[in-house]
Amino acid sequence: MGSCFSSPSEAPAPREGFICDEEPNVLSAQKGFGYLPIVPDKTLCDGQFRVIRKLGWGGNSTVWLARNTQSSQYAAIKVMTAHATSLQKAGLLAEVAFLKCIESTNPKHRGYQHCSRFLETFFETGVEGQHLCFVMEPLGMDLAAYRRSFPGSKLPLLAVKRLTKQTLLALEYLHLECEIIHSDLKPGNILISVENVEDALAADLTQEETNLYPARHDERISDQPIITAKSRPFVSKDLEDDGSNIVVKLGDFGHANWTSKHLANDILPELLRPPEVILGCGWDTSVDIWSLGCLTFEYLTGVNLFIEESSPNFTILDSLLAQFLQLCPETTYPPEMVARASRRKQYFTRSGQLRRVRPGPRTDLRDSLRDFNLPEEEIQPAVSFIYACIQINPASRPQARDLINDPWLQGV
Repeated sequence: MGSCFSSPSEAPAPREGFICDEEPNVLSAQKGFGYLPIVPDKTLCDGQFRVIRKLGWGGNSTVWLARNTQSSQYAAIKVMTAHATSLQKAGLLAEVAFLKCIESTNPKHRGYQHCSRFLETFFETGVEGQHLCFVMEPLGMDLAAYRRSFPGSKLPLLAVKRLTKQTLLALEYLHLECEIIHSDLKPGNILISVENVEDALAADLTQEETNLYPARHDERISDQPIITAKSRPFVSKDLEDDGSNIVVKLGDFGHANWTSKHLANDILPELLRPPEVILGCGWDTSVDIWSLGCLTFEYLTGVNLFIEESSPNFTILDSLLAQFLQLCPETTYPPEMVARASRRKQYFTRSGQLRRVRPGPRTDLRDSLRDFNLPEEEIQPAVSFIYACIQINPASRPQARDLINDPWLQGV
């Protein structure tokens, strides 16, 4: 059976033998999806926007480059699935509230410029129901795509320092001014900003490329051709090879949470999930700091800090809890952290040992970075920064405003 999605963590194929080219646009809202059919040249918002091409997609939305038919300005339009729209209306997702808060709280804050700009919302109606649409500033490729342009997905050192510091500036604004926890910090949610967007987009759009996949036909699903647009992220031509001029913005607040009210309990992809979330100890803004520490290692090396490992006898989360004791500064879980863990019995024995996986030998991150040819003078400062972020006890992790002044990030 052909794969329907871009990664194995997504939902299964909708029908035996049917292949989706990108988003599973044949799955209904009742199945947790319900995408609005869109192709280039379609108009949205009563003709106010004309779609140019698809920029990307996710489990809850597709994102399109469009042009305002009145002002001729470009915009990125995020079109939510019918299912995600219903969750927004029910208050189970609150992306509109987060975006409005970010936009209005304190535009003079130094981190505001590193959060994606929100302009307005509108609704479209399709066969699956209503679709909430966000009008955003157009941005360039995300860091997942940017990394793929380098051998081994390893980013230049200067680029790593710049984008790490800028992400911290965004987190400082979110945490202290907006009282928001991003809760889903990953390369796909950090996008490259582009100077002179109008001129750069106009130059990029002169390239002739096919915008649609060949139509698919499956009478079991639809008597009409199934048409999918190709994702073509906007690529900036002005980025220096060493990343010395890279500017990034934090986006996608669909899984964000208020510091005072959490809308979900299990957050983040498993390999970026901190121990307090796995154990059910309660969590706060420090989860974003943990994720950033993991990502910093990924940017420098091209590989994940922790590995995805499981067997019939233990889960990935069991393995991660053991790996934390091999890699993080602490060698044991704080007793008070274990005591308040709602999943204590699931992961620990009565004597306080991990139940299913024993930690292996300690791993020194300095040796790991040497293996990836990081300059010797950079190794200890980089390791100190990463270790500060991935402390097992969340209360020991520095806040974003403190890490902005970390010695490793000075001068960028």
